[in-house]
Amino acid sequence: MTEHYSPIFGEEDFLEFLKLSVLGGETDRVVAKLLRKCIELVKLLAKYRKRRDGLTAEQWQGAYDAIRVGRSLPDFLIDEGILPWNKRTSIKCLTGTARLFMNLGARSCIGLTSSSLPLSIVPKIRRAAFAEDTRKIYPDLSDAFVAWLAGEHRNLAIAWVLGFKPRGDDARPDRGLPPMARMLAGSDSDLLTFIYGPAPIAHWEGFARNPTALSDSNGLWEAIFRVSDGVLVDSATKPDGIKRWYTRETPTAVLAGKPMQLNVHPKVLSLSEQDVDTALHIAFKSLGTNAVFEGMCNPPGGDWSGISFRWAEAEPEFRWLTLPRVSADGGKRPDHVFALFGHGGRVVCLCVESKEHAGSLGQGIGPRLSKYAEVLFDTAPSVRRDEATGRWEVHDSRWQCPDTTFVSAGAYLSRASDPFRGSSRGTGLDIQIGVEFDENSRCCVLHLRGDSELGHSLVALLASYGGWGELVAVQVSN
Repeated sequence: MTEHYSPIFGEEDFLEFLKLSVLGGETDRVVAKLLRKCIELVKLLAKYRKRRDGLTAEQWQGAYDAIRVGRSLPDFLIDEGILPWNKRTSIKCLTGTARLFMNLGARSCIGLTSSSLPLSIVPKIRRAAFAEDTRKIYPDLSDAFVAWLAGEHRNLAIAWVLGFKPRGDDARPDRGLPPMARMLAGSDSDLLTFIYGPAPIAHWEGFARNPTALSDSNGLWEAIFRVSDGVLVDSATKPDGIKRWYTRETPTAVLAGKPMQLNVHPKVLSLSEQDVDTALHIAFKSLGTNAVFEGMCNPPGGDWSGISFRWAEAEPEFRWLTLPRVSADGGKRPDHVFALFGHGGRVVCLCVESKEHAGSLGQGIGPRLSKYAEVLFDTAPSVRRDEATGRWEVHDSRWQCPDTTFVSAGAYLSRASDPFRGSSRGTGLDIQIGVEFDENSRCCVLHLRGDSELGHSLVALLASYGGWGELVAVQVSN
């Protein structure tokens, strides 16, 4: 594996670049070297990609060569006529007009490096027809917006952003789509962001009346307004009468030139699910490697790229990569996975779902968390290593999952007076973990309650651990 990727390793070149930059030296040579390695990596990934929905290695090289002589990536893709584009979505609340607009995009667009990514380009020669057909779908658009949409001197990149989960929560990965579209399309193209997910009604009101406050309070909208020349929305949750468009004059005027203020407060102003994740990470890490191995930690600060597991402190670490969000048998990927040692003769795989409120834990979530790990561990791991900082090796031998006890837990913010308020027995969780923070949010108490026979025995084990540390205390409840 190392030999396979060795031509593109750039650590030494990057360190040389840093040195020259700090000392004021000439960096052109090392930058050119790093750029060559970047394109070689892209070509290598394209060559071995299973899905053939993007550029080939040769086409990436052609795009790189075109950009080096001053052409834009969109112009290269348009001239080559490489990629058809089609947007597919499975959300149940997609409006009829949004579907029509997506169909229009499929007829008018080419793929921005991929035929299936939610990023596309309308060539400038098609923009007038595209704008005319868009107005047929949305008669309420202003003349100024349609005129901008019909601009014939620049290509139009489109970022197709779902943006919101069914209950209105941000779909956080989507906030990266508009910046990615801008980076690929460059400054010589216009960028339209189309939003079709079920945002809360308050977002649409803020979109229409006070985009400044909306962008200040929500990272998804800030990312959209920062890089988009135009915004078009079509959501089942958008009230009638609220306009669905913005062009550059409005959103960028809201954000451009605003001074950046870094306000550092002596304590956490409001607690959230992220604080629950941090508390779990610190608490279990403090127990030491002889008691706990942390196999996955919920971002931010964690890593969702894979799940690791050890069946004993002295045994190798096995890692599963490219994780599905759900398993084929209806499992749900946990937010945290811990291996707990000392529970009889079998290691415990503790799968934790973290939420801000207990009531947000779904019905039947416990068995789904355990099922996900069970199904995953029945398949062979991708890689293994013997030491925590050792070299990873491909796991290519036969695999049988060792004996494992799977336990599910839910964690959420709580108060000492009623640490499990809002929790439901219908979740099927083995353990409830209420996370209570002190007044300054510097220390926390983990309130543990077993909701099954297995949960009771594991809570007793956790309570017996003596190394929780200065920042964490444990309180067991019946």
